[in-house]
Amino acid sequence: MSLRNTVHQTKSFLFAGQDTAATLVQWLCYEMYKNPEVSYRLHEEHDLAFSPGVSAADMLSQPSEADCIPANRLAYTTAVVKETLRLDPPAATARPIPADTEFKVEIDHELVRIDGLRVYPSQWLIHPQPGNPGLNHPSIHARWLDAEYVAQLPPGASMPFEHGPRN
Repeated sequence: MSLRNTVHQTKSFLFAGQDTAATLVQWLCYEMYKNPEVSYRLHEEHDLAFSPGVSAADMLSQPSEADCIPANRLAYTTAVVKETLRLDPPAATARPIPADTEFKVEIDHELVRIDGLRVYPSQWLIHPQPGNPGLNHPSIHARWLDAEYVAQLPPGASMPFEHGPRN
């Protein structure tokens, strides 16, 4: 099942979401460059999960081996990916406000109608900690390893892919 799922995910990255996957990988590399300890911890976790010296290609070529790797053995990897998506979300969306809603927002202490317009919920503005108390946590990657913290996140606090299929 894991091999089949990996193949489907890889096809999705290559053919449907190559820009977002490529952007994520670039930001991951940058984060590892800025924080060498992250790279070392990832390396250690992967050695424990995949056996030292065994390449991912070798592992995936033997489905019975790949199926035995539970996702929880890559908890730190998952945390680093989620934090990278929080810091540098690779996708954005625009949403239309229906024309007949009389929807208003306050701009410079004045209510302004925005019905009929498109709004851009910017993850770059929503995800940073000062403007989003739901994402406050003392340790940058550890926030995603803290089950209590994750359980208390309000809906929409982390939305690198909004609410689409890659969320």
